Amino acid sequence: MGETMLLRLARNGSPRASASSTAQAKLCRSHGPKKALVRMFRPEGARFEREESGRHIEFIFKPLADGSVLGNFRDITELKDRERALAAAKETADAARADA
Repeated sequence: MGETMLLRLARNGSPRASASSTAQAKLCRSHGPKKALVRMFRPEGARFEREESGRHIEFIFKPLADGSVLGNFRDITELKDRERALAAAKETADAARADA
């Protein structure tokens, strides 16, 4: 599976610890800075995926007790490729079963 990156943000969206400004910038560029922060700081957490340059990235955000949020970004392209291959194989098997 692809690379995983963690990011810890304060309530105002600034990094609390070492973080990838590239990942933060991509997230804010795709969803708008304010909208992205609101989504990241939901009490129940948040999860979403997006595709960029042919790669599928999963974003998971978990609120922490100190009011910051922990963001986990990981490349799930290989997983998506396997899901598509499995769906295609199932479709082929279903078609062959229908023809039998």
